[in-house]
Amino acid sequence: RKIAILAADGCDETVVASVKKTLLDAGVMSKIVAPHAGTIKGEGGKELEVDHGLNTVVSALFDGVVMPGGEKSSKVLAKDRRVIEFLDETYKHLKAILLCG
Repeated sequence: RKIAILAADGCDETVVASVKKTLLDAGVMSKIVAPHAGTIKGEGGKELEVDHGLNTVVSALFDGVVMPGGEKSSKVLAKDRRVIEFLDETYKHLKAILLCG
């Protein structure tokens, strides 16, 4: 199993860390998907390594999606058509979507 953690700068990095640990403990891989490759910065200032930029990945590669929240991250993601398409495809394939915050 593989879960996408859909986040941008300003995400709640404590939720990201908690989700990653919980999934790993359950034997599930998680990958951070962001609007761009490289790194994103959490709302507390911690840098998080991005596994996939939205231009290079599709939702079909994942078994579900987690959006960890964070006000700035949520606003950025809400305006990105690629995020809407990613979530729409996830929903249409009857996969789990978890929205935090």
